[in-house]
Amino acid sequence: MPDVLRTPQVIYFYLSSSLDPRTVSPLAKLAMLALLAAAEFREQVEPRCFIFIDEFQNFTTLALANMLLELRKYGIGVVLAHQY
Repeated sequence: MPDVLRTPQVIYFYLSSSLDPRTVSPLAKLAMLALLAAAEFREQVEPRCFIFIDEFQNFTTLALANMLLELRKYGIGVVLAHQY
């Protein structure tokens, strides 16, 4: 995951709605935690990194909301999309 933050690239996590919701939510959280952990150890906040999360209402928890507060100081922007 640290390489993702160093070089411009796109990583796409396709977490299909056909998967069991008990599986999708932990996978999404794991990907976010891995990104946050990598961001904490990078030496500079440039280039900026952006996360786009579609169907955010399926993944949100209090822990994820608290993580969003931390992402900004590591140079990570977040775009959230939902259907409600």
